[in-house]
Amino acid sequence: MMKKNRKLLALSLPIFLLAGVTGCLLVSGQITIVQPFQDDTGVADVNVYPLFVDLTENEDYEKHQDKIKSLEAFGFVVTVWNLGNMAAQGEGYLATEQLLPVPTSRDALVGDTTVTRVLFVDEPIAPGDSLAITFEMSQDYIENFDVIEDAIKDGQIYFYGVTDIGQHVKYSGLKLVATINFGL
Repeated sequence: MMKKNRKLLALSLPIFLLAGVTGCLLVSGQITIVQPFQDDTGVADVNVYPLFVDLTENEDYEKHQDKIKSLEAFGFVVTVWNLGNMAAQGEGYLATEQLLPVPTSRDALVGDTTVTRVLFVDEPIAPGDSLAITFEMSQDYIENFDVIEDAIKDGQIYFYGVTDIGQHVKYSGLKLVATINFGL
């Protein structure tokens, strides 16, 4: 009987060691979602420009939405052209719900308690120039990660881009990029 227990212990030891080294046996996973905004190209010739992303349109997101643990990374990719006659900068705000009517000024947007600034692009784009923002570059512009994480978990992203009066920008290829940790 003692010999049998030693044999069982010897066979199960590698499994216990593996679990001890890894911490657990595959109980979570990670996906990266790249989702275009519904209006992913246009000209923002007003001070507040609304954009929307429905992550539930993404098959991978929809499959794991109810098991999301945390947001590992968040960013975006976009190319922005300055069509105005002065240097352009921009801010991005996230709302917990669609704002109707759409605010027409930064002050009106900031005055809404359901809105949080989540990005600030502090690199001015000279008139006539463009800026291609990569995912890596976007990391420097992100603010209030916890608000973004809550919106990602919800699946509905109401985003409002803001420029100063007199700035006119064109953008294209605007995509949200999110790496999400989920449980199995």
